[in-house]
Amino acid sequence: MKKWIMYVLIMVLIFSLTACSKPTTSESGTTPDATQVEVQTEAQAESAENAVWPSERMGTLTEPQCKIVSVTQYEADSMAGKLTIVAYAEMSQETAIKFVESLTTLGFADGVSLSGEEKIIFSGTANEQSTVNFDYDVKTKMGNISFAPPKM
Repeated sequence: MKKWIMYVLIMVLIFSLTACSKPTTSESGTTPDATQVEVQTEAQAESAENAVWPSERMGTLTEPQCKIVSVTQYEADSMAGKLTIVAYAEMSQETAIKFVESLTTLGFADGVSLSGEEKIIFSGTANEQSTVNFDYDVKTKMGNISFAPPKM
């Protein structure tokens, strides 16, 4: 009985997620049917070969000492709003701790701050309503930094 209810809830979740999306239109102004599919992306991403710290999109955040793996940038008109996500690797645990300390020095607060044996996680909002999320995996020395400037 419990499995049956779980399957029903999963199906409701799947249908509710697909029902909430709006139909896309092609350049001709028509909605694509099953035979005409148009791929649309709302983010620009840089690959590992040419990924660099996007200082112009990261507000007052300082570049951490690590290898930048990828940078994904969402524009203001996307569902995510103007958002930049930086995936990184090869960051030491000491660097991760210092980066979180720099975030609190910059005024980011009122979020989550967890530091354990396996993960370091921080999220916060600064006075001007910009938000930052930081996660670090101690074992893999990898994680993500996301930054969203204040909404205008």
